[in-house]
Amino acid sequence: KAMQEAVSQLAEKGLTGFTARNGARWSPEAYTKMVIRSNTQNTINRIQDERIRSCGGDFIEVSSHIGARPLCSQDQGQVFSLSGYSGYIEDLDGAKVKVRAWSSSTYGKPAGIFGINCGHSRYMFVPGLSKKREMDFTKAENDEAYIEKQRQRQYERTIRNKKREIAMLKQTGSEPSYVKRKQNSLSDTRKEYLEFLDKTGRTRITANEWIGSASLSPKAKEKATKSYQSWKTKEDKKKQETGLIGLKNGDVEIKDISQHLFERKSFRDVPYEDMANAFTKPLNDAIITVDKNGRKSIKYIGKNATIVVNPDTGVVVTVWKTGKSTVKKYGDKK
Repeated sequence: KAMQEAVSQLAEKGLTGFTARNGARWSPEAYTKMVIRSNTQNTINRIQDERIRSCGGDFIEVSSHIGARPLCSQDQGQVFSLSGYSGYIEDLDGAKVKVRAWSSSTYGKPAGIFGINCGHSRYMFVPGLSKKREMDFTKAENDEAYIEKQRQRQYERTIRNKKREIAMLKQTGSEPSYVKRKQNSLSDTRKEYLEFLDKTGRTRITANEWIGSASLSPKAKEKATKSYQSWKTKEDKKKQETGLIGLKNGDVEIKDISQHLFERKSFRDVPYEDMANAFTKPLNDAIITVDKNGRKSIKYIGKNATIVVNPDTGVVVTVWKTGKSTVKKYGDKK
């Protein structure tokens, strides 16, 4: 709730993001969460430090949790000496406990122990009285959990970005059909995300998908609207110049071109003429296929190019050069 209130206040002031000195971009949600979490953890650690100093202690044990980031995983679950001692001490049961000098830890690095967004804590370890906690997971299990956690964060960022984009498009008067495609894309991402959670057993954190207020000030809205309209005019012109818009094959008509196709066209150097030929004179029988997310597509294989079209929306999704073996398989019958 504290994060949500802070983000709403930032949005009301017109702040939509932050750029760090190193060029990294922070959304209001991610930045606010980082500040609140880091400050809270720092406060907890300062209280622990005061207790340790008041007791004349020197040794600390760092907490551990599965899925720790690489630098933190090097230090979690270990005992350190604040004065710099390295060697061995005994615990409550007389077992030997290895001690590292605090200076040898990753403390002080942004991604290190107790760094930015770190969830670890420390507590005093008293030789002969404390018992070292053992980690109930292996390094391999920790690394796997970390990768899954990063994947989850990526899904959450993607969902936030798409929700923010849709909110902005609605405010700038974008075409309903264009907004609808963006909403469908968001739905597909959510469905894929839920399948990921079900497969990995991770817990969904809906607060990480929240974007706060996306309202724009009148001046910012006017500027954004003009920018969008200018961009839209250029995009429409670029799409018309391909010669693909309006082409028909049976009941399917090309009505739009995805940004992905433009990227693939440039990367794979496929002429628009070859795409048009593939659509109007395919070597194969155009059959509708449906993927696991329920999205329909038809593959049109031409002599020099292969394109994929969504028959429901008329959007050309992607393109690649047709391989010689494929042409030989279907035969140059057209």
